[in-house]
Amino acid sequence: MASDEQADLWEELYPQCFGYVISAKTLKTTMDQIDYFLIYHDHIPIGTVITLNTNYVVGIHGMGILPSYRKQGFAKEVLLEFLNRAVEQKRTMATLQASTMGKAIYKSIGFREDFLLRNYRLN
Repeated sequence: MASDEQADLWEELYPQCFGYVISAKTLKTTMDQIDYFLIYHDHIPIGTVITLNTNYVVGIHGMGILPSYRKQGFAKEVLLEFLNRAVEQKRTMATLQASTMGKAIYKSIGFREDFLLRNYRLN
């Protein structure tokens, strides 16, 4: 993420993909440790990705596609791009968190489910 404008756009797109906000302020504060990406199709922003690289592991998170662009193969294409980058960077393990919607994509590529993570919210 190179600019404040991109961070603001990321903040706008992310909740459309996931239903909750990660603020542009958070991105700007953490972008030295965490990589944030915008996904484009035909110069139109259609999604987000977060990656966290540590030693030989890449964590792929927050990979979301706007509802109007889902079911067109974008998520799988983006995931494969990030996995190829990880291989080029000599990373030997990839981890991710999957929504119910994304699980089938990850399993089709060869990921396996290790555990279930639940989120809770106060009323």
